Amino acid sequence: MNVYWERIERILAEQGMSINGFAKYIGLPRGENLYQIKRGNNRISLGVARRIHAHFPQYAISWLLTGEEGSMPALRVETVHLTWLPYYESIEDTSSTLLPIPTFLSKGAQMILRCKDDREQRMGFMPRPLLLLRRIELCEMDENNSYYIMTDKLQGVFTVRADARTSLLRLESVWNTYIAEIHANDIRCIWCVCNFIADME
Repeated sequence: MNVYWERIERILAEQGMSINGFAKYIGLPRGENLYQIKRGNNRISLGVARRIHAHFPQYAISWLLTGEEGSMPALRVETVHLTWLPYYESIEDTSSTLLPIPTFLSKGAQMILRCKDDREQRMGFMPRPLLLLRRIELCEMDENNSYYIMTDKLQGVFTVRADARTSLLRLESVWNTYIAEIHANDIRCIWCVCNFIADME
């Protein structure tokens, strides 16, 4: 019996994740590390246990390594409500498919946008995040949120600061240090970023 894999399998079931998606989420370069545990070739290493615990603190490192009963998390059964949102590869797409997103993650979003695979569209360890967006009017913007903004010359995720002296909007990219100043009437479309999730593809 592979007791190490039983613990990983339990986490995958409770989190509703695939082996490769889970490996990517916890920062492993590939799923092969987990497949070696599944085959019984490897135990759960301290490094893997630390990665899992960092992303899912309810699973104690001691339980992951030894299966200690005292540190085993209680099995929970929860109902997850889903919201079906249209998914777009590009903001200019005219057709979409519907994807289920847990309602607690959607946070009022109306659509899902997959970011471009370039440096301006990345967030740390998370390549090509999926943005959960809600269309808003320019007057609804405030300085406490991030927005997906599209003009004739740029598009991306920005925080926005208004400059009362010049009546310009200062856009700061959330992905890097890119900064632009534009007039409000340069904005063609604006969406509030309700949330973002890792692309598990």
